[in-house]
Amino acid sequence: MSRNDNLPTTEIDVLQAKNILMDLLKTNIVPFLWGPPGIGKSTIVRDLATENGWELIDLRLSLLSPVDLRGLPVVDKVNKKADWYKPAFLPKPGSKKKGILFLDEINLAPHSVQAAAYQLILDKRLGEYIFPENWRIIAAGNREGVDKANVFKMSAPLANRFVHFTVRDDWKVWRDWAKGAKIRPEVMDFIALNDSLFLKMSDKNEKAFPSPRSWHFVSDLLNAFNYQNGEIPDENLKGVITGAVGEGAGREFASYLADYDLKNINTMVAKFYETGKIKLPKEQNKRFAIIKKVFGDYKKREINNATFMKFEPHLTAEEKETVKAIQEDERKKGELDKDKRFGF
Repeated sequence: MSRNDNLPTTEIDVLQAKNILMDLLKTNIVPFLWGPPGIGKSTIVRDLATENGWELIDLRLSLLSPVDLRGLPVVDKVNKKADWYKPAFLPKPGSKKKGILFLDEINLAPHSVQAAAYQLILDKRLGEYIFPENWRIIAAGNREGVDKANVFKMSAPLANRFVHFTVRDDWKVWRDWAKGAKIRPEVMDFIALNDSLFLKMSDKNEKAFPSPRSWHFVSDLLNAFNYQNGEIPDENLKGVITGAVGEGAGREFASYLADYDLKNINTMVAKFYETGKIKLPKEQNKRFAIIKKVFGDYKKREINNATFMKFEPHLTAEEKETVKAIQEDERKKGELDKDKRFGF
């Protein structure tokens, strides 16, 4: 297994990825999408095929052996030679339809399988099999160090056959997509208040963690369990939510569902940004959620110093000290500028 798979790539969000792929697919050059699990690489390719009416073959190379990809050798006794029977999952040679062969998890596949893919990726053929002219290939995989994936190092000859891009998480881009995908408003509102939980790889040995894909799961689970807005989730629903996004994010989301009033925070904060006026509730959990939202927006420079300073008088002395402590801790981590923008 490789410990060094740090290929320099251009970072793009999922919307940019779709637009770039549309142009790249006019050529026979194969793009490679790098990024964490659950970021939406498969969804990008699937949406691209659906929107254009193309066929799609989603092939997980990590599940194949070299023979699966190369085909099965069959002896021709009459002509004293061996022929290769191509695998049924590849598109038919000479197909007049357009389509995409999506080679996912390519660097999770052992070197023998990667080697079998060389000729298909570069020359668009495998032995006597010829890849149809109207079809295109897109590849994807996880980064070994950053994404904690147990990948095989991609050899230089194979890596040189791609144009490489890293797909980054972008909550706002996903939010726009999610509206059309009918993601539950409870999920959307929760992430708007807690965007640090949009994608968060676990430092522990947890199997589940929050990602765009797992939040989509949560939305589907709310529908499957017939959850009605404002209800307190039962233990079964809490359990499957935790199983989708991990214990920490799952607990926070379940608590959010249990307190319907928290859903008004986005509206309350938006009105404050517009008018400069806000009346903080007495309940501590609600106050903390508002403070977290405003402080987070200020940290990301989505509101200016003047707006933030109008918020400061509404905080108690203890809350001001808490914000200062968070600010100092994040400065030490290098997550905040050293220009002391924060006014208290």
